[in-house]
Amino acid sequence: MKNCVVVGGGLCGLFSAILLADRCQKVTLIESAPSCGGLLKSVTDSHGVVYDQGTHIPNTTGINEIDEILFGDEAFIRDHWHVINELPSGSFFNGHWNLENQSVDVRHLPKQDYEKAAKELLENDQIGQSENIEDYLRETLGDTITEQVSLPIVAKLYGKNVDGQSLQRQSSVNYFGITRVVALTNETTKRLKQTPAFDHKLSFHKQADYLSQMKEQGIAMPTYYYPKNGEGIEFWVEHLLKQAQAKGVEIITSEFITHIEHQGDRVTHITLGKSQSTIPCDLLYWSAPPFFGLKASGLPISSHKAEFRTANIFYFNFDKPLTNKTAPFLWNWHSEHKTFRITLYPNLRTVDNGQYNMSVEVLSSPDEANDITVEMILQEVREMALIQEDATLVSSHRQTIDNTFPVPTFEFSKATIENYQTFIQAFNNVIVSGRFSGKQWFHADVLTSAYNEISKRFA
Repeated sequence: MKNCVVVGGGLCGLFSAILLADRCQKVTLIESAPSCGGLLKSVTDSHGVVYDQGTHIPNTTGINEIDEILFGDEAFIRDHWHVINELPSGSFFNGHWNLENQSVDVRHLPKQDYEKAAKELLENDQIGQSENIEDYLRETLGDTITEQVSLPIVAKLYGKNVDGQSLQRQSSVNYFGITRVVALTNETTKRLKQTPAFDHKLSFHKQADYLSQMKEQGIAMPTYYYPKNGEGIEFWVEHLLKQAQAKGVEIITSEFITHIEHQGDRVTHITLGKSQSTIPCDLLYWSAPPFFGLKASGLPISSHKAEFRTANIFYFNFDKPLTNKTAPFLWNWHSEHKTFRITLYPNLRTVDNGQYNMSVEVLSSPDEANDITVEMILQEVREMALIQEDATLVSSHRQTIDNTFPVPTFEFSKATIENYQTFIQAFNNVIVSGRFSGKQWFHADVLTSAYNEISKRFA
């Protein structure tokens, strides 16, 4: 195949361009932003402390060709990556930490409420069938947990006015795991999880038990990597960018597609907006929202207006070590806190570099973002006891990013699927991949899907 155009220079677009460069004579990558990487960027505060824009801890896929592109050979890994064989996480709920997993520990409900919740959990012994998240939660976890725990978390993630019955249960991010809870005793949980209904809704109390189950089922756990050189996750983008350039991929940034020319069921050329130049195209690899591809092609669009949450990211650097020295990844399910996800950077490094930094993420509507202050989030960090009582904030930074997590309504899902299907069915030389295909969300799943699509195309 002669000419391939890749639209979108995020992780999936860069990775796919590298694969396609071995299969096509000419690969051109178009990115609308000034630089590639999408949300995979690093942020530096006034003291030169580096953070990630959001929470990104790369992991292996188990497919050698993919993993070598992503992370390099053994020598490169040894020189450039921290290797993390297990990724411990923790969760905060009702003033208590559980440092074994991210699921909500409902044992920290008030005693009377917990006893009622445990009774409902045991009585609901069927796998939930409802398609909306609220009814599914009631079928599986019971009314008490649904009303006192799960729905407040849904509101925290997607907005106070969101209707749980309007949200699709099968979300690509799976509500970050809130359909499972920690409850009962460790031994009781292990016995109950041998049945499918309880396995779907109970989390193991200990990570070792979860890892043991994965091993018994023959599921290989991924290896996690984090850059050594202090550049943060942007190092990963640079690593892929260098590979793409070495393979001759032409990368055009700050540019967008205005027109997709096609004859019958084949795309023939694409036209760029700023330069008005036209590029011949034998294969179009689209890792941007299909909506824009349909618009440029003059095809019908399912025009449901999607609602996206705004990510408010607070970067803090303290003068004393953080109190948690194990888990790099924490979740706050306390309904009275705005904080949702926390990254502790010292726990991603193998050496103490004297920087005790963290990022704290809060989701909101665009209108609510200005009401969320640094002081407010710093107070929540203190209430979670993540820093020593006498620790002083040395430096900080705040970032507000609109249009991050989509609210997973049935209408959004329907529009996403319809636009995807319209685009790929209209042309036989278009691949739509990445998160915008609506099929995957997590890095490893997105990249594996891209690899399979390209391999199938060139088989």
